[in-house]
Amino acid sequence: MRNEENSMPYVQYQWVSVEIDSGIPFEFSNNALRLVRCIPTKPAVYRWAVFEKQVLRKVYIGETDNLRRRIREYLNPGPTQHTNRRLNSKFKTYIQKELTVQLEILKINPIYLNNVYLCDDRLSDQYIRKMMENFTLADSDVTQYEMLNATLNPIERRKRKAMKDNPLEAFFQERGLTD
Repeated sequence: MRNEENSMPYVQYQWVSVEIDSGIPFEFSNNALRLVRCIPTKPAVYRWAVFEKQVLRKVYIGETDNLRRRIREYLNPGPTQHTNRRLNSKFKTYIQKELTVQLEILKINPIYLNNVYLCDDRLSDQYIRKMMENFTLADSDVTQYEMLNATLNPIERRKRKAMKDNPLEAFFQERGLTD
């Protein structure tokens, strides 16, 4: 018998296609930049889902405070946007191989975790967005598809962020002068 007071909360979510027109999903393509205006400017946890014959094969999960701006950066990456350039190149290769690269956003079934209310409307809070991004990354460990995120190891992610925020640390890391 399940004791409701001692039961663990269960976070339910689903990935939903971003549509550019009624029922037409937004896909990475050579002409997608002209369609980016159809994407909402709202905060979101999103994923690029790579399908082979309608079977999910690879994903990249991210979060943003402005979905339209973030997707535009993937489609037209600047010289210093290394992740955007890497994914743009991969996605172009995938579409040449006749794979489908589709944009999806996270939809959360409302739930309380302790005293924090989680729902789609709360994704405007950067901490909730980052928590849900990390939750979906952790949850993806049990799936059958490849993750395109550069590293899923939280320690490595923190290290990379510290190096990005502190160029002197990066200098020492490159020369093997740190732990």
